[in-house]
Amino acid sequence: MKLRSLIHQNQKATGIIAGAVSLICLFCITSYLFGSNDSDQPAKVRSTWFYDLHNKTLFPAPFDAVAPIHVDGQAATEKPNGVKAYVFACDDCGNEDQRFIGWLEAFALESRQLMTANRLLTLEEQQVTESGRLVRSASGGEWVVTASESGQQLMRHAQKGKCPDGTRIRRCHP
Repeated sequence: MKLRSLIHQNQKATGIIAGAVSLICLFCITSYLFGSNDSDQPAKVRSTWFYDLHNKTLFPAPFDAVAPIHVDGQAATEKPNGVKAYVFACDDCGNEDQRFIGWLEAFALESRQLMTANRLLTLEEQQVTESGRLVRSASGGEWVVTASESGQQLMRHAQKGKCPDGTRIRRCHP
């Protein structure tokens, strides 16, 4: 009862303290949800690997780039050579010898145009973009629709049995 009467007698101070505690809680929740500058937090992925079909080399590109893209030094009038590469490793993504390309991804022209339109897509347009999402092996072969049986098989096969110790592979980013 003593605490209740103390709060009742000091309503203004109690309100200030309750407001301060609420602000601290709000700050903590916001920091947790939207990240902070702590060094132990994982870095956000800002780029991903792309593959130059002509030179057969990997290069970093923005994560939101929609393949195919033009490679540095390539004329804008040429057909784009850069396709997204899904790169994996068993242990060390920083070690070039341990990295491998699981598959390459590109989009058919109509799908790419829709994806880069900077607007919300209708359900039909989303279906068009998904049906135009193509994959193929880095060693060559035909481009196939990702959702097709052969596309799914290619992606499953690329992720199976690559690590000698039986651990799962992990995706690598530049």
